[in-house]
Amino acid sequence: MTEPGSGQIQAVILAPGPSERFGKRNKLLFELDGRPMLLRVVDAVMAGGVDKTVVVTGADYALVTSLLRGYGVKLVRNERWPEGMGTSLAKGVEALDRENCEGILVCLGDLPFLSSGMVRRVIGVFRQQDCERIIVPKVKGRRGHPVIFPGSYGMELGKLDGDEGARSILNSERENLTEVEVHSPEIFQDVDRQSDLPDSEME
Repeated sequence: MTEPGSGQIQAVILAPGPSERFGKRNKLLFELDGRPMLLRVVDAVMAGGVDKTVVVTGADYALVTSLLRGYGVKLVRNERWPEGMGTSLAKGVEALDRENCEGILVCLGDLPFLSSGMVRRVIGVFRQQDCERIIVPKVKGRRGHPVIFPGSYGMELGKLDGDEGARSILNSERENLTEVEVHSPEIFQDVDRQSDLPDSEME
């Protein structure tokens, strides 16, 4: 039997939507400091210590696939993406190597300021807790990403549907949840519109 803390951390990055509020092109392909937004997130997650990464696409499958080709991630297309984020998370979890998965790290694809250091910190707390508790970062009471679930939650995550995502699990598993206070808004600093970007990055 694998000792706690020695198994794989596998990531699901959610990038299914068309980002209609952002403008004519998908925000995930928008470059910040010369790097597409989605690649910045993938870089942070992979450099943060995960063993395998699944990226869930949807509306712009062809463009995202072209962007990530040869990048060492597994791409999964969710045809049901319009029904809500829960369907995309379930699709991503289904694509994991569940037999070797000790932790499931979930992250949104539109957090361009996320750092590998933040990912490492959350993973570190998860391992300190013997990989048995859900770990959620927060800033002044506000939760963000990435969130890590013990691998034992894979079946429950794989049954998610609709638009709620994993919120229902977080609410029902409060006794098995550890919140980690951090000091950077990068955990929830997403981009929905071009006005969410720093002035220097706007078109």
